[in-house]
Amino acid sequence: MVSCDSAATEALFFEYGEYVWGDVIYGSKDALQAIGIGVGMVFPGEADGPKRELKTTDPRGFKCRITDGSYRSSGVYCASIKFPDREQPEALGGWKNFAPGVQRKANTCADEFIGTADDLVSAGLVQPGQFPGCPGMRKVTVTILPDGSIPNGAPTASHRDSRSHGAKCITRASKEKYRVELFIPEELKELRRQAERQARDDWEKKMDSLPRPPRIDGKPSQRRKSMTQHSQPTTVDDWKYSQMVFFDVLRARVEDQPYLKDLNSLFKYDAASQMKILAKLNELERAIQAGVVLHKTAPELSTDGNVISIHRT
Repeated sequence: MVSCDSAATEALFFEYGEYVWGDVIYGSKDALQAIGIGVGMVFPGEADGPKRELKTTDPRGFKCRITDGSYRSSGVYCASIKFPDREQPEALGGWKNFAPGVQRKANTCADEFIGTADDLVSAGLVQPGQFPGCPGMRKVTVTILPDGSIPNGAPTASHRDSRSHGAKCITRASKEKYRVELFIPEELKELRRQAERQARDDWEKKMDSLPRPPRIDGKPSQRRKSMTQHSQPTTVDDWKYSQMVFFDVLRARVEDQPYLKDLNSLFKYDAASQMKILAKLNELERAIQAGVVLHKTAPELSTDGNVISIHRT
């Protein structure tokens, strides 16, 4: 999981996040260069600098990607550092051959297929003429209901069966290929969720057992073990942490971190949307950290931190 400690002033913003797969460090240019990241280099957005990202190595020799981090604070950059050989494997097997020219990937809620229109039709996944942009079809997304019909109504309208078992969603994946999502039954969804949870827990335990490179700033590691070892929080800090435990995954997806490339190679948010989502995520994180906590049933327990104990009668 992730541990994070930060110090912020108007002159120097710095936040060090430790993940199972590497480090993510937010800081001003001066703060990052003070710990040896991007020394003597022009940062993204600066005159004569790269437009979106700067690729370099950190003082430990690991690959480092520096991007804009102004959604955390003005003038802040994000340094993402991935440790080698710590990629999370595909719990459900990843992409596999399904039919000539068609690849299939099992996801939590649907089976995903990619291929040309002709190959998808030959595989029996889509009927001819049911692709986006075809006569009578919507331009961006074609939804096919479980009974094979296409819903009427405005393009933005949502049909109650559009995600039901057997429904399909067809979008363009590239210039030549299309993407088909075939939604699966609820029982299979739950089995896949369980498989993903187990795979994630196994991976985190393996990562926890590996030696961790020392922090760049010289401080001792603050990273906690995986939450499977803390299934029942006993302190306010652990309880709040358990609510934010997947924020690192969401933040990485929104930032389109390179280590997620194999999990999502098709889509990403534009820069404006990234900043809006990340700003809201940071706001939610601060609200959780500042929230007053009530102890439900045991007022006799120590109430360290911002806890109010209550007793139910």
